[in-house]
Amino acid sequence: MDLLELARTNPEITISIRVGDLITAARTIIADTRAELEGTIAAERADFLIPREDVVDILKVDPSTLYRWEKEYGYLIPVRRGTRVFYRNSDIQPILNGTRPKPNSKITHIQK
Repeated sequence: MDLLELARTNPEITISIRVGDLITAARTIIADTRAELEGTIAAERADFLIPREDVVDILKVDPSTLYRWEKEYGYLIPVRRGTRVFYRNSDIQPILNGTRPKPNSKITHIQK
């Protein structure tokens, strides 16, 4: 049983600990927290906005296809900023990865 597990299972216990064990526990906590924060930051960076014109080029579709995907199928929802239209990168990536239907697919159901 390591120190962190002992602390989780017995939060009211008083223990005497070697300095080396305390340093190891602190490093483990710091590493876990850092990994969690890096994951959060990476997810936020992955969700940037892409202009409609660029999405048309990236996906190699007609602008009317983007409109149809929004109105008929309810995904790839645009973000409007004034008169400009953008799409979230996190919405584009599943299409590029093949996990969303392609324009010529017959769609009967979309899982959210």
